Amino acid sequence: MGRSAGGPRTELIAVATYGVSFVFAMVLLRSAVPSESGRWGVASAIATAITAAIVLGIPAARSLREARQTELQAKDAAEHALVPEKTLDQRLDQLSASLAESARLVEQVTAELDAQAATARRLTREAADAEAIAAIHKEQTEAVRRLLNSEMTAQLTKTERNIFRDSLRIAIGSFIFGGALTFVVTLLVHPLS
Repeated sequence: MGRSAGGPRTELIAVATYGVSFVFAMVLLRSAVPSESGRWGVASAIATAITAAIVLGIPAARSLREARQTELQAKDAAEHALVPEKTLDQRLDQLSASLAESARLVEQVTAELDAQAATARRLTREAADAEAIAAIHKEQTEAVRRLLNSEMTAQLTKTERNIFRDSLRIAIGSFIFGGALTFVVTLLVHPLS
């Protein structure tokens, strides 16, 4: 089959029309000829017609694919033909602009890295200061604990002495009062006379 003058769509329509005509012709031919099996003759005719349509459809699909590829190639060629070639001066200007942009970006990145390094140094100093303050606080806390401990020990010793003195006074007073009470009760129960 050669290409028709109308392009790939016209060719596809021609192949499809031919295929449909062939299918109808086969169906009519088979139905006109009597067969021994009756209805199986019609089924055989339909199967033959479908096979013929598939066989005829394959070249049509190939020609359609080729037409699309040709269209795409023509479109690409047209796009490339419309873009004019840049002159050497234009390309050098473009390169110069690109290098200037790269230099500007390098400066920005360098400035950002310097800022991050300064922040890292500041944070390191702050961490060292915090550790020093924590050590001072630890020393102060230990000193306050020792001072409170010594004061509590002194107070406890003083309190213990006071308690001992008071207990001793109470014991002596209780002994004297108990002895006097016993003497008085004994006199009341057994008088001296």
